[in-house]
Amino acid sequence: MKISGKEFDFYWKIIRIPFYLIAAWILSSFIVSMLSFSLYQLVFGGYAAYIIPTAIFAFIGWSAVKDHKVGIKYSAWSGAIAGFMAGALGAVVSILMVYIVPEIMTASVQQAVQSGSQVPLETIESMVRISVLFGLIISPLVNSLFGALIAALAAFISRKV
Repeated sequence: MKISGKEFDFYWKIIRIPFYLIAAWILSSFIVSMLSFSLYQLVFGGYAAYIIPTAIFAFIGWSAVKDHKVGIKYSAWSGAIAGFMAGALGAVVSILMVYIVPEIMTASVQQAVQSGSQVPLETIESMVRISVLFGLIISPLVNSLFGALIAALAAFISRKV
């Protein structure tokens, strides 16, 4: 399969290790959520959910330029592909978490109730389930854009350094 004139193997050489890192991050969040939801929120919530992927996508861009000697264009494509794959994996894990870890649904319902929502609890639960399924489409796309942007920016900076 060619992407922007290059075979997938070309990109896989660039993203393999960073993708394994982000996949390990996603899968470990799933395992921790099943063991302890409060520990999951502490470790994987907050800024960590943004900092870790950003650092990994930045590493992809830097590595593409410095180690693999490619330009910003292919760095961005590498970030986009890694982002798409990570987004798809994350969406599947999110779906599993909603159905396997009941605290997630409880926390979502509590948040809606605390915000003053007058919507029945069953409707809130249905909306959460639908939004998680909708994430199966949105998450890979958003992560692709984010990965491409961060990788391209890191590639640009690494070319100047």
